[in-house]
Amino acid sequence: RLGKFVWRDRSCGTLRVESERTYVITRSTMSEGDQQEMSGDRMFERRDSCAPPGFYASTAKGAVEESSTAPNTAVSDAQKTVSASESKSRKTVIRSMSTVVMILLFGGIIWGGATYLTLMVIVLQILVFRELVNVRYSRYQSDKRTKNAEVPLFRTLQYWWFFVGMVFVYTDFLTVYARGRSNMVHTSLWMHRTPWICFLLFSSALLISILTLRPGKETIRYQMGHLAWTVVSLVMVCGQMFYAPRMIYIGMFWFVLPASLVVLNDLAAYVFGRTFGRALFTTQFLAISPNKTWEGFLGAMVVTMPTSYWLAGLAAQSHFLVCPTQELTLLPHPSFTCEPGAMFLTRDYDVPEMLVAATSGIIPPVWTCRPIQLHILAVSLVASLVAPFGGFLASAIKRANGVKDFDSIIPGHGGFTDRFDCQMLMSLYMWMHYKSLVLDHEMPTDHIVRRFELLGGGDQQTVLAELQRIIGGGT
Repeated sequence: RLGKFVWRDRSCGTLRVESERTYVITRSTMSEGDQQEMSGDRMFERRDSCAPPGFYASTAKGAVEESSTAPNTAVSDAQKTVSASESKSRKTVIRSMSTVVMILLFGGIIWGGATYLTLMVIVLQILVFRELVNVRYSRYQSDKRTKNAEVPLFRTLQYWWFFVGMVFVYTDFLTVYARGRSNMVHTSLWMHRTPWICFLLFSSALLISILTLRPGKETIRYQMGHLAWTVVSLVMVCGQMFYAPRMIYIGMFWFVLPASLVVLNDLAAYVFGRTFGRALFTTQFLAISPNKTWEGFLGAMVVTMPTSYWLAGLAAQSHFLVCPTQELTLLPHPSFTCEPGAMFLTRDYDVPEMLVAATSGIIPPVWTCRPIQLHILAVSLVASLVAPFGGFLASAIKRANGVKDFDSIIPGHGGFTDRFDCQMLMSLYMWMHYKSLVLDHEMPTDHIVRRFELLGGGDQQTVLAELQRIIGGGT
């Protein structure tokens, strides 16, 4: 038992107050977030500001003591159980509706094409960084009253660092994309100078950060902690998403399918956790995220891996997803075709006889599939075992700053960071997988031919004439 308090007609802190009756609060009837809030000193600081003097007080152990003026009434266990069940059902419905809306929006953006998908990524990066800044700023406002914490240009400098990071990410993408394309010669010339510009921007952010440091051991320690927070936020938002625009234009398949696997894994973990949570495993899964269960974690992997194999085979048949985008255009749903690479074409694989015998012929001696389907099985394993830890990192950040969600903009889900924390880590892995295991080592002749194919017809004729001159021994 944590104690007793009187409910009023307004909300005080995170606990909704609806009547004049006294409720007995136990850990079994409270959500995890409320338990955490009530066990910390900050909860009492916020509630003391809106409660009548002497109404309640926190003890040294963080318990809530009963007010001397509170009537000694209690609500039956049945009533509390029904109320909790109704609240739980309502949250599930809201969360489900929001999920459907987000999936439909994502599908519409994919239909729009690579440019709109890239714009979506940019918007999400801005929103996620904004939430990370706001979490830190709320903590800073509290620290200013209790500690000697004064950071000049607190949010301004954070956003300037973010601007520098975003300029570097997307100028690098444009430099790589424009290189060798006849229709982007002028863009390529400008992009050639952007590393120098990016260094100037970086230097300005670094100089301002150093010049705003204040003397004093505790003050400068707090400022350095703030700078470290900014760097970690940039790594999460810009570093992990550095290669996302490249993958989108190489072929939307490489961005859309991994993102879909993360969504699928998250949904499966939620369903398995709510349905079977703590029925098979009583051991806590992760201390920093107590609502997560072994059943949800393992059940999601069981669903994600076979489904990813099927999804990869389906998506590989779409030229719109697998073909590279040849130009930057705002035209919705641009039509283009290409000759899909060998990765997306079916081929036969000989299955080991031992495996055929062990499965009593369920697995045939010759298995026909697309190579990309086997790669996606490995990707789905990462989506199930590694990507969720991006979410656990976000949970640790929330607990460190005493918040339940990063924002409340998405009903039933919280903020954008709450939903896209795993996506950022998955995006980074997908590029590493593509670069290391999918993309063949390019020989010099292959590199020349690929660059030649990017040229326009006139430029190709010029190069061809020059090659003939060199081969013929001309000068």
